[in-house]
Amino acid sequence: MKKTLLLGIIALFALAIFSCDQFAIPQIPNNIVGYTADGRAIVELEINPAGAGRALHATLAQAGSDFYEVLFYDEDGDEYYRTSWREGRTARIRLPLGNYSGATAADSWGYIFAGRAEDMMLLAVGRMTHVNEVVGTTITTASTSVSFTVNALQTNVNKYPTTPTPPVGETASTFQTTPFRVEEIKVGERDIPVFMLNAATSTPANFDITGPSTALLSQIIRQGDPTFPTKPYAWPGSTEDLPIALNSVALTTSGAVGAPVGFPFGVSITTLGNINAGGKGGLCLLSFEFPVYLSSDEDSATGEAAKTWYLKGGLNNTILDIGHEYMGMGGSVLIGSGNVLGGSGLVINPAPPTP
Repeated sequence: MKKTLLLGIIALFALAIFSCDQFAIPQIPNNIVGYTADGRAIVELEINPAGAGRALHATLAQAGSDFYEVLFYDEDGDEYYRTSWREGRTARIRLPLGNYSGATAADSWGYIFAGRAEDMMLLAVGRMTHVNEVVGTTITTASTSVSFTVNALQTNVNKYPTTPTPPVGETASTFQTTPFRVEEIKVGERDIPVFMLNAATSTPANFDITGPSTALLSQIIRQGDPTFPTKPYAWPGSTEDLPIALNSVALTTSGAVGAPVGFPFGVSITTLGNINAGGKGGLCLLSFEFPVYLSSDEDSATGEAAKTWYLKGGLNNTILDIGHEYMGMGGSVLIGSGNVLGGSGLVINPAPPTP
């Protein structure tokens, strides 16, 4: 049930996302608008997003990424330059001349977040890779546009553990429990994994996000503590398996506040006891919302503050994740607590003895 939170594409920008086959950036003969304290020229670059589809799923292109934040660090002047904008608007940023390669931690660099304005859900992260539509990272007085390579954040919730290795063509689930016990139920025509936990027990688990390189993922900085929304789940395929809440979910491992989020991040899931005299457990949806920011929370040289973004499991984070084929809308994994699925979701009574 692989879900691509954003298509991994090279999104061309006039200092942001820009599609070279739709229009051309006019060249500005004299682009110098000021100078840094050490005498380097500052140029102004215009951002003209093109409106190409960027989304969790192709069908959801218009409902996907419509908000962007870029952050540049100028190592020579030890200054940050930041701007953000909604799709369809024109944005501008002023940057000192220099090479923004980010080749080492001390070098100047430029990174981007892309996501959804409605709830600031982060869908992708990328870095500057082109200047004036040519591969490179050096900004000069002739520069009028730059390009970012944007990579999708992905989840892949399924029935396969990390060990043993999943079958050819499959990958391990990005949600794992220890021990890993999965059963499946039918929701519509889909087989949905149910991650089985003992009743009244605390179980280690972890959530992972993949897609971008480790270097790009390291630009996702923990802003604060995540929350773990839960909701009792009524399985439409059974009247016997009752919904049940979880007792608690707590973060156990991740990067410190102000440091890169450690992927995967660990949690402890504590279940309630069985909910009726017959010893039946229940089903519950579990999702996550993790506040993060882009690269640094330093204010821009112009005073603009960092935005708070949120990592989530899907575009509609509190409904069941039923897979990429269904447009990747849901972001919640399904937890089975206690003896909930005996007899494939039905309570099976033994046959009475023969008279």
